[in-house]
Amino acid sequence: MAIGVKMSSIDCIDEIEIDTTAEKVFETVKDYPSWTRWNPAYKCQLLNTQDVVVGSEIRHQYGDNPLLRSEFVRRIDKIESPSKLEESYISGPIIGKGTWHIKESNGRTTVAFHCQVKGNNALSKLVFKLTGARTHKSVYAGILRKLKDFCEQQA
Repeated sequence: MAIGVKMSSIDCIDEIEIDTTAEKVFETVKDYPSWTRWNPAYKCQLLNTQDVVVGSEIRHQYGDNPLLRSEFVRRIDKIESPSKLEESYISGPIIGKGTWHIKESNGRTTVAFHCQVKGNNALSKLVFKLTGARTHKSVYAGILRKLKDFCEQQA
């Protein structure tokens, strides 16, 4: 994992290798409304479209504890099936960009999430300064592990 911390922002990449096709991983990631099937603590809701397409806005809620829950909205900016999904964090405590990179080689798929965000309120700016990249690594390690387990069970 690469990590960069600048003031109240983070720029980091988290990745994992999965024993399945890029298409399977891509479709699982892109199907935001179904994320709770493989990650019960992560809920997503389409706000302005019926399907996930360029321009879709998706409300994300991560965490069961109301005091620690993270809520934000991402907009889908670009879809390149099955290799890339670009998003913008457009409202909530963080704003910026997130990009899913998915690459298959010899029947295995590497999936990486590149997060380039900054704090959008006093609390998120403080958290980013103190533990931003470390916290992101911890959260995304769990998300990617659950994605791996789900995709490999479905293969």
